[in-house]
Amino acid sequence: MTSAQNRMQAREAILRWHGKLRPTRARCGAKRKYDGEPCQQIAMANGRCAYHGGKTGRGAAWHKPGWPNGDAPDAEQKLARKLKDQARAANKRAARLAAMTPEERERHDVWHRTHRPGAAGQRAADRMRRKQAAEMRALIDQPAPPADAAIDQIQRAIDELERQAAVANINIFD
Repeated sequence: MTSAQNRMQAREAILRWHGKLRPTRARCGAKRKYDGEPCQQIAMANGRCAYHGGKTGRGAAWHKPGWPNGDAPDAEQKLARKLKDQARAANKRAARLAAMTPEERERHDVWHRTHRPGAAGQRAADRMRRKQAAEMRALIDQPAPPADAAIDQIQRAIDELERQAAVANINIFD
């Protein structure tokens, strides 16, 4: 096959892709910055294109690195590049933290304590559970209300009647 034939075959394949297959694929739903319309790139499994988070992990694994496929022929180079990028990011983060004033560092630490990673729904459920637990602790820790003299008198009368019923062998609750 000649170069011209190869080019024609490739051109036909691309036209077939754009004409028949591409329009049927799901589209990215992210908004474009310049006009606010949907992105329209082909979406990945999570509904976003590679530019708008399609390669980002989901759920609790969103912040974990994606490691290269070990079976790929250039896996070692990809892994070395990934580790180098991570080390560079860690050094940059350490330098940024070291340059902060104590007040800035305290704000940074507070923000990270209050903004945990994970799904928004799970974080909201955890917040609600913590709030309910605090309310329950507050209820449990409350001192018992002071006994009212009238209530004590009524309770003593009930106890005396129950004692008399037991002596007479009468079940008052039947």
